[in-house]
Amino acid sequence: MEGRSGQLKRLNQQSSRGTASCCLDVDDSGKSVPVANYSSGSVVSLPVPSCIRRVP
Repeated sequence: MEGRSGQLKRLNQQSSRGTASCCLDVDDSGKSVPVANYSSGSVVSLPVPSCIRRVP
């Protein structure tokens, strides 16, 4: 998020390797994002690059 404005800033973009992504979450470790694709019926776990991981 951008300072005072609170606007989101794109840090990265990755393909979900499917169509119509409908559900995603960040795992407890903060190192991956599982994504469910509705139309293609696939699931993928995408890595979160260390340079954009949230520091607790």
